Amino acid sequence: MLDLIGVQETALSTSTVATVDGRTAVRVVEGRGLDVAIAEAVLEAGSFGDLATRSVQRHTDAGSMVATVLVEDGEGRRAVGSEVGDPASVYAVGRAALRAGEAATDLRG
Repeated sequence: MLDLIGVQETALSTSTVATVDGRTAVRVVEGRGLDVAIAEAVLEAGSFGDLATRSVQRHTDAGSMVATVLVEDGEGRRAVGSEVGDPASVYAVGRAALRAGEAATDLRG
């Protein structure tokens, strides 16, 4: 299991930086939105760069949040990851992306 060391958005939320097991990736937010950029950076840093991010959602309720990330590989197989966290934090989105990447790896065998 990989360890998500950190997820950070840069000044003005123009890019995000993710570090997984000592590997770092940077993604520019552009028009995709911060959560998608976070998911893509985590997937790349976690060596899941061949996966496409299909959906990133946040569901908030009573002061907590569930982040859900859906990814797809080149053969059309999809996997999902989710994480509960603080609505103000970007960390839960990063953990959800990492879980989705690990689930996709499990599907491949």
